[in-house]
Formats: sequence, C-alpha cells, structure tokens
Amino acid sequence: MRVRDAVAGDAEGIARIYNDAVLTTTA
Repeated sequence: MRVRDAVAGDAEGIARIYNDAVLTTTA
C-alpha cells in the first residue's frame, strides 16, 4: 500500500514536470 502510494505520487510528480516542460516548449 505504502509503496503503491509512493509510486503514484512519483508518477503524479513526473506528469506535472512533463506537462510543465511541454507547456514551456510549446510556449
């Protein structure tokens, strides 16, 4: 459970960074 939450949190953080990078590159 704890590991699964950590992985989900990491995925959310990575997605957030990826989205920021895409927005920055597009803009």
